[in-house]
Amino acid sequence: MGARRHLASSRAMAGRRPHITCAAACLWAAASYGELLPIAAFTDPADYGTVAISPTGEYLALTMRHEGGAIFRVVTYPDNEIKVNRNFGEDREIADLLWVGDQHVLVFPANSLGRVEGLGRTGELMVVPVEGGIVRRLGWGTVLDVLPDDPAHILIQTARDRFLEAFKVNVVSPSARAARNPLTSANRVGRGAAPWGGLMPDHAGRITLSTGQTADDQTEVHHREGRGEWQLVQSHAYAEPGWTPLRYAGTSGKFYTFDSRGAATVGLGIYDTAANSHGKIIVRHPIVDVASTWFDFGERNLWAVGFEHHYPDVVYTAPDHPLARTHAMLRKTYPDDLITFTSSSRDHSLLVALIASDRKPGDFMMVNVKSTQADPLVSRRPRLQPDALSPMMPVEFKVRDGFTVYGYVTSHPDAPKPGPMVVLVHGGPHQVRDRWGFNSEAQLLASRGYHVLQVNYRGSSGYGDAYMRAGFGQWGGKMQDDVTDATRWAVAAGIADPERVCIYGGSYGAYSALMGAVREPTLYRCAIGTSGLFDLSLVEKVGDIRARRAGVHYLRRVLGANPELRRERSPVYQAHRIQAAVMIAHGGLDRRTPIVHGQRMRDALRDAGKEVDWYTDSNQGHGFAGKEGRREYFEHLLGFLDKHIGSGVTATPTETAVR
Repeated sequence: MGARRHLASSRAMAGRRPHITCAAACLWAAASYGELLPIAAFTDPADYGTVAISPTGEYLALTMRHEGGAIFRVVTYPDNEIKVNRNFGEDREIADLLWVGDQHVLVFPANSLGRVEGLGRTGELMVVPVEGGIVRRLGWGTVLDVLPDDPAHILIQTARDRFLEAFKVNVVSPSARAARNPLTSANRVGRGAAPWGGLMPDHAGRITLSTGQTADDQTEVHHREGRGEWQLVQSHAYAEPGWTPLRYAGTSGKFYTFDSRGAATVGLGIYDTAANSHGKIIVRHPIVDVASTWFDFGERNLWAVGFEHHYPDVVYTAPDHPLARTHAMLRKTYPDDLITFTSSSRDHSLLVALIASDRKPGDFMMVNVKSTQADPLVSRRPRLQPDALSPMMPVEFKVRDGFTVYGYVTSHPDAPKPGPMVVLVHGGPHQVRDRWGFNSEAQLLASRGYHVLQVNYRGSSGYGDAYMRAGFGQWGGKMQDDVTDATRWAVAAGIADPERVCIYGGSYGAYSALMGAVREPTLYRCAIGTSGLFDLSLVEKVGDIRARRAGVHYLRRVLGANPELRRERSPVYQAHRIQAAVMIAHGGLDRRTPIVHGQRMRDALRDAGKEVDWYTDSNQGHGFAGKEGRREYFEHLLGFLDKHIGSGVTATPTETAVR
């Protein structure tokens, strides 16, 4: 990393780079491809996951990845003396960590298998003391509150049945009985009012609010005083106007909320439990929802709210807070980067900042507020330097019915225009969106000379409930039209060679890839579907969403209940219309979209006389994960792309069974 930086003293907000409009393509500054980076540089786990400073500023806790496995380490600061060094093994990951007192760190183990994107937390919680480093398991759950005024205890919520329960757990010196079983009735402090929801403590750790989900997919909010009876205070349907609590607002009886009532987007509001009333909305963006909220040590005081319209941006709700002032100075020093704080000391004099961007996977810096200096710590992916990566540019345009759609184009500066392009469709499709920042998959494709187009088609989250609802009942319909129109926009803008376009995605993105090939037989030269659901008539018969009544209700709302329409919009029944070359990849352990979806799509194409590149791994879940699994999968995928839109010649598709 670079040398020490002095922070800019100006508190002025840094400007952002412009986005691309649909008027014309943009030309980026020329740069050399240089040495081709290996696939592993993009697909392997990051060398460093996170870094966090202790409340006293005496220690740094880190998660890292080396050949020997996932490692959790605690070192003294600034002397770098190792106090704890625990190897979780080659087959495990560490999703995150959290200081819970001056001498203890909470560790969140993870399993990388079974997820299309990111790590899947196992739900297990482990606490590790700085002295001795002996790991103690706390059970399964999530952290509700670190109770900064009570460093010996934290609040944990967990589900033993459909209803969540909250427990106050001693993380410093538990009794022998509590050490054996931390989650007992003796330390239970609350139980949810409705199933499948969450609990909300007040400033004293009392469970005051409860959210839940009914069988017909209604979100409910309940409130109680002390240990009194729960009272329903709010209910709304999925993606309909309503509010949900975020966390305690620092004043007795008041809580921050996410509120979508009376506006196009989700804003930050405040709810007064005593008066059962809402104050004025604190902040709201006209186009995008609140994307993040930033609190200080112990998550007691809100100082900023983040939004993601084209580029990430921030509004300081408490501009005089020391963290807000420091953040504003850092933004002046790093005007084109996304700056987040992983942690700070209790007095906010030392903090760890993560500096990231589209071409920067993330550099951790130690910021000394008193001296206004920022010292480099470690980089997440040191093999990936900005000069070797490609800029991601926001785009927006109107589609055929006048609806405004947003997205991103990632292109290497030396990629020819027009040139080969991959339309990378995100999964979900609801409650998910593409965003600006480092994307390892887009960067890998761009490094091989492909333009990468990502589309936040209607139905995506982040642009208000109405934007999401516009996709309900439109799988394979208007949602697919948005992707089609985005592709044609890229061709008209001179970005994509119309003869060299491939559509690719995972989960719902795989469905969209194959439906794109169905509906637009001549637009796409190839289609790649990974972990896809290709038969909509199966979704209420197989897969884990159907396991809950609320899940079935959700499926019927977003897909519609008409069996004929589901069949018509299932690529497995439209295989005869596909002209593009097809690759289908599926894991044998996939619970979200079981492999029968991929098998049916493969067989339907073969029955229609079409060859299929079939790639399967019996040990993978929903997506291809693990170091070797991801390397092998992307090696195969890049080979397929090269044959059909790259420099290679079209070859006969293959069938690959990895394990």
